[in-house]
Amino acid sequence: MWQKSVYAEDLAAAEEALKYAVTGKGDFDHQFRIQTLSGTTRVIGVNQDVTAEVEAGQKLKISEALMSEFVKHAPAAIAMLDRRLKNITVSEEWCSSFGLSDEEVQEDSNVGLLQLQPAAWTEAYPKVLAGESIPRAEDRITDANGKPIWIQWE
Repeated sequence: MWQKSVYAEDLAAAEEALKYAVTGKGDFDHQFRIQTLSGTTRVIGVNQDVTAEVEAGQKLKISEALMSEFVKHAPAAIAMLDRRLKNITVSEEWCSSFGLSDEEVQEDSNVGLLQLQPAAWTEAYPKVLAGESIPRAEDRITDANGKPIWIQWE
């Protein structure tokens, strides 16, 4: 047990602080000394309740997974990009429209596709990355085979 390593004069206060935290009356934010097996003294003081942070992280992962699944199965060509224009998630329809495999989507940015972009996109990037919403009802690009593709974006 951990109590065997705690200095005798620190043990009562450490146990009391633990009881206080276990009963939900507060955080376990207490420092106490221990003696390691090699005889070295260490001060333990990073004992605090991180439940809220762990739960928030779990909720964020669930939310990201749900969003990714929603986009993946959406009946439209959707791509969500990060600030470096790397794919966060894309729909199956996006892959189909641009002839991309799952591997290409995971490995590559959209730089190749974005070379087909209208000039207005280049002008919009800094504004969008700064948080501005700039919707476009219709933009026409041409794929590598000369086929026109109509895109609506925001």
